[in-house]
Amino acid sequence: PEGGKRPRRNMAKQARQSKQTQVVAARRAAADADAAVPPRVLVIVAAGEDAQAEAIGEQLLSHAAVADGATAATAARQRFTVLRPSRRVDSVLDAMKAGDVMVLAIPADGGLDACGEEIVDAVCMQGVGAVVGVLTGAEQLPPKQQAAARREWAASLHARFPEQAKFFSLDQDQACAALLRHVDGISPRKLAWREQRSYLLAHRHSYRPGGGGADGGAD
Repeated sequence: PEGGKRPRRNMAKQARQSKQTQVVAARRAAADADAAVPPRVLVIVAAGEDAQAEAIGEQLLSHAAVADGATAATAARQRFTVLRPSRRVDSVLDAMKAGDVMVLAIPADGGLDACGEEIVDAVCMQGVGAVVGVLTGAEQLPPKQQAAARREWAASLHARFPEQAKFFSLDQDQACAALLRHVDGISPRKLAWREQRSYLLAHRHSYRPGGGGADGGAD
């Protein structure tokens, strides 16, 4: 009878509306959670003069699902920020204070030079959450030397960072797809000193003597 169908239709409609409301609420909660988590900070460090650190940064940003300046997001919605400090110990250490992952760009022809060794040693002493090694320029070596270079630098990286490092070769991952997947799932270890000392990542700053307090102020 028509009198029985109408309540059933209303109940089915209410059930669909309730399910849609739950789906929308879950999506909003997930978006809010993503927004509350700060981007993962990747610090690209050039281990040698010809390490192509800038190219790695550009590849990561250009092949991300979404990019806005130096910050991007993977297909799995993991946000990350790319920092490319100059090849100076103080610059790299400052960047690594806010960095979660050190992306060590290693030139296949030459590897770590004296400056690169000094930088890596300093970062080790300060502490690092996770390390990713990226070999660059392997395609420019003779074919027989390419695989040997990958094995050599992968072994060197794992010897220095046995529990933290992952190795990639840019000639085998030109779109950085494997590297981006690794960024999705990586879990940088916590650094004890960060619980006791403040740190801040800023794209620009200025100092005003006499402003904001007895010792001046910063913008």
